[in-house]
Amino acid sequence: MLKDLYTKAKAAVDGGSELTETELDKLAEDLPKAFNEFKASGKPLTEGYYIVESYRSHKETGYDGGALYDEGAVKPGAKRLLWTYKGGATTYKQGEELDHKSLKFIWKVEKDNAHPGFFFFKNMQTERYINKSEPAGFNQTVEMSNERLASYNIVANRNQAGFFTFYSPDLWER
Repeated sequence: MLKDLYTKAKAAVDGGSELTETELDKLAEDLPKAFNEFKASGKPLTEGYYIVESYRSHKETGYDGGALYDEGAVKPGAKRLLWTYKGGATTYKQGEELDHKSLKFIWKVEKDNAHPGFFFFKNMQTERYINKSEPAGFNQTVEMSNERLASYNIVANRNQAGFFTFYSPDLWER
């Protein structure tokens, strides 16, 4: 419902809507209610163990299960945080039985007590954390660290509807 209302509102703002004044008034009334219902219905991130999958793996071709992993789990000395993809050296298939080889895809999410709502992501195979990154532009590869240097939350991506983004105020060192 929220997505439909948002699409109608966006079309109205962009001038591509043929809604009547009455329909626009109703939209203006319904959109904030739907947004509040959406926020209240969400399941917040909590401490625990997760396999983080890319939305693209469910909606686009060219991706396998799209699981996040520490490259150091498969390549000694590597420090990058990567996603799996179709045809890559490291692949992940959603629904396959988990075993010791799955540890590279499993993340222990630990609460950051200094920043409520934020969490550290620790890879279960390498025991390293998702780190900060030097600024370099779009699709910058984040590195891993032995220390807890950056905590994250997962938030809706305002530029890509349906996508979620790791967010940390510490992501880019300035």
